[in-house]
Amino acid sequence: MKKVTSSIYVIYSLYDGDSLMKKKFTLILIFILLFSLTACTGKKNEKLVIGVQSIATHLNPLFYTNSDDELALDLMFTKLFPVDREGNLLLSAGTVEGETSEDGYTYYGAASLTTSLGDESSYIYSIRLLDDLYCADGEELTAKDLIFSLYVLLDPTYSGSVNLSSLPIKGLSDYQNAVNEALQIGNAEDREEALLETYISGINVIGNYVRIEMTRELTADEMNILNIYVAPLHHYGSLSLYSPSNNMFGFIKGDLSSISSKGNTSIGYGPYILSSTGTTLTFSRNNAYYKGAAKIKTIQIKLIYFSSTNGDGEVVTTDFYHSIDEDTIDFARIIVDDYARNEISRYNLNSLMIGNCLSLYTLGGDSIYGYITSTKRFDYSSIENLGLTDYYTYIDAIEYLNVQ
Repeated sequence: MKKVTSSIYVIYSLYDGDSLMKKKFTLILIFILLFSLTACTGKKNEKLVIGVQSIATHLNPLFYTNSDDELALDLMFTKLFPVDREGNLLLSAGTVEGETSEDGYTYYGAASLTTSLGDESSYIYSIRLLDDLYCADGEELTAKDLIFSLYVLLDPTYSGSVNLSSLPIKGLSDYQNAVNEALQIGNAEDREEALLETYISGINVIGNYVRIEMTRELTADEMNILNIYVAPLHHYGSLSLYSPSNNMFGFIKGDLSSISSKGNTSIGYGPYILSSTGTTLTFSRNNAYYKGAAKIKTIQIKLIYFSSTNGDGEVVTTDFYHSIDEDTIDFARIIVDDYARNEISRYNLNSLMIGNCLSLYTLGGDSIYGYITSTKRFDYSSIENLGLTDYYTYIDAIEYLNVQ
């Protein structure tokens, strides 16, 4: 098994539902932590500041809208299954032993998945959360939280960005139609009674497992859609409304307003806890994190490039690139366009993308994103040796934070 002994290198990759490997939506994020951060600042693992040009606004694991939201959510939560450096989902990593991928690294996830054949050529996908997986407030994450999350995402009134309803789940269409019909009933008591008759026949809880029956085998893209965040029921839903035997799953079907409204008070089970919001999101480490407390005490996602009005009514624009050059942020995620390239070349004496002040790295291919850092701050020889065409998961960074 390979492990990191000094600098930490991570690429954060997000994929859309159309293709896990080819039609990807990729963000690049580099963590050069521990050794480098200590050497440059003299403060061991105190704080890491990530600069962004747009910032998260929907910090809800079920109702996030874009990559900015996911950048923040991946600090507070983890998705069910990790992804290795070649972009493959690891379905057996949710154990104490983890899963060693073909790349030689061992990964640790929040859940494991097994598959089997069902009746009439159906496929059974059984998900089991990691034992002793706790939220930041001390509550254990269990199958009930996963069932709750699945039912919210599959509610016919769900309007978020997770397209779980596109999966061929047995009984899903009948369930959604039945809920919609029940919602049309005028009498409240009759409507409630009708809603209590609805359930998804292909989703069941069996012990510690959540069993999902599909009418066919899932594609790689569909497996990626199934890789969701789990929202803790006790915070986002209602324990008094959870009784699977009575077709109650933690919320009132057809009314997701109370769930979608919870964002800035997110409680997760990831490596960090949200402590403040605004133009700077501040995260403090979660000592209950299942991989152990992260070595970096605080992470900030800071909005750098924006316009504001001073006391004289003048519009003042913060210089994004100057902030990097002056070390007020450690690194930044940017859209690589002609303006960005011109600004970077203007700062560097050699007028190139890697110079005496700023360094720009991109994934290549069709990705429009890159990362920019202060050349004076870090030694990037280790980055180049690892290769920029590999895929890295952002949450992998947190595992590496625990390397001594």
